[in-house]
Amino acid sequence: MFSSSAAYAPMPYLSIYSSTRVYINHLSNILRKEYADTGIIIQTVCPLNVATNISKYKETFFFTPSPKKYAKAAIKTIGIVSETMGCLEHQIQATLLFGIPQFLLIFLQKKILKAQSEREKKELLNKSD
Repeated sequence: MFSSSAAYAPMPYLSIYSSTRVYINHLSNILRKEYADTGIIIQTVCPLNVATNISKYKETFFFTPSPKKYAKAAIKTIGIVSETMGCLEHQIQATLLFGIPQFLLIFLQKKILKAQSEREKKELLNKSD
């Protein structure tokens, strides 16, 4: 099941997205328990940013892999771990991000996401003119 790293911390300005990712992680955990003795593998993949149209990241770099690179790495984790960031780069990034105190993470996210939200609103308003 695909979730997101957004499940690991409250995300101001992305409340619905973040909370649905928490739900996916919880559902995956329940399904893993239900199907534990059937041989069915239920894995939760929780990526950070991948260079796609949805993420709006056009360029790849160490922490933002291409979809192909990310998929190759994520497939290698099937059957090894029940929940994964999908690639080593995202695991390193998550350890750094989610290792800081939550109040600080939320403060930083709020600043970044509010600015992003305001830019997107302006873009929408400019398109409607």
